[in-house]
Amino acid sequence: IQRVSSLVPETEAIYETDLIADPESIVDQAREVLMIRNLHTLQEIGQLRETADSMSERARELEEESRRDPLTGTYNRAYLEQYLRQEFDQATRNDWPLSIAFCDLDGFKKVNDTYGHQAGDKVLQATADLLRRNVRRVDVVARYGGEEFVLVFPATDRDIARAVCERIVTAFQTTRHDIGPQPVPVTVSIGYATHGGGQRFPNVEALVRAAAPALYTAKLQGRNRTVRYDAAERAPVVQFL
Repeated sequence: IQRVSSLVPETEAIYETDLIADPESIVDQAREVLMIRNLHTLQEIGQLRETADSMSERARELEEESRRDPLTGTYNRAYLEQYLRQEFDQATRNDWPLSIAFCDLDGFKKVNDTYGHQAGDKVLQATADLLRRNVRRVDVVARYGGEEFVLVFPATDRDIARAVCERIVTAFQTTRHDIGPQPVPVTVSIGYATHGGGQRFPNVEALVRAAAPALYTAKLQGRNRTVRYDAAERAPVVQFL
């Protein structure tokens, strides 16, 4: 700037014109322009970060939606199978227990036949809500299909699993559904199995297969109850509606 400033008078004399009044003003203007550009750049970076955060949040929301059953809001079967594999591997690796339970509504076909499928959907939604309110925060509730739900109890032995299942059975016994002229009771049968604590399974599929006959035994014994797998090993397997 000093070199240019020293040449200005001579240049002005040659061309008989005023080139600049104050060379320092050019520096000030340049600094101002640079500051404005920097501010604009910072604003653009901030906007890009907000957009990226928004897109990331939306991606998380979409991923969570893909895991959920659209009617009940519980986890769907696809996510359940993935989650169960992970929990079984961790339980086996860390030598801690893992319990799962099959829950099936008693006489649900009669509800649909008597009151219609919309009433049945209301009962399923209420069922999901009852299950969520009566399990622990660490537990997972998933819809397995139709009126059947699966509960996963991570790091949970059979005694605690039984206590939670019994609490659920009691909650259903005391609940009425407003789907007809009079409130309608709908009970639940539960069969559960535990990996660990004297009963170990070779893989997660075997654990799932163990809980199923426990559920069927609960149905055979009169429904509206909880049955543990080892108490159901020799019971016949019967499909109930």
